[in-house]
Amino acid sequence: MPIPAGSAPALRALDECRATSRHRRVMLTRPKQNLKFAMMLPWLSLPNLLRAKGELLPPTTSFAVFGEPIDVLISGEMTGGHSATIIQTSPPGGGPPPHAHQNEDEVFFVLEGTYEFLQNGVWSTIETGEAVWGIRGSFHTFRNVGTTEGRMLIFICPAGLENYFEEISTLSMPWDMAQLLDVSERYGISFQL
Repeated sequence: MPIPAGSAPALRALDECRATSRHRRVMLTRPKQNLKFAMMLPWLSLPNLLRAKGELLPPTTSFAVFGEPIDVLISGEMTGGHSATIIQTSPPGGGPPPHAHQNEDEVFFVLEGTYEFLQNGVWSTIETGEAVWGIRGSFHTFRNVGTTEGRMLIFICPAGLENYFEEISTLSMPWDMAQLLDVSERYGISFQL
């Protein structure tokens, strides 16, 4: 079951962001369960990411990581390192291998599609309009289990992971595996292979 972004553990994990920046409380809803979640988003609110007619702001930069497009909407440079917000697009079956971050928490909000999310050995399904919290230090992954391309808005706290993605965007697997592991170690990311 997805972990509510407004749960006590989620709020404790985001204390670093709250302690170092201004924040706004944003309510996200899960339509099927009609549950409300609150999450702390320093420097922004979801409505500020939207333009006219519900379109997202244009990205500040874009690149592909192993074939999956990533758009950086708000970089760590823009928030003084407090947070970053990206959109990742995944084809059916797409997603990263199981991994853990030493430095960042992530909140995944599904914009389009159906995903499965693995955390601490438990898979859960998240659909359009639902969010799940990726806990710092826990092995997690996601995969698009739909039949069409899926998109997720990913909030990262603190920032830095967007720089990792950009740095590894030039690598090709399996040929650059050693370099991927070296870069990942510098960013505090480990894989469960």
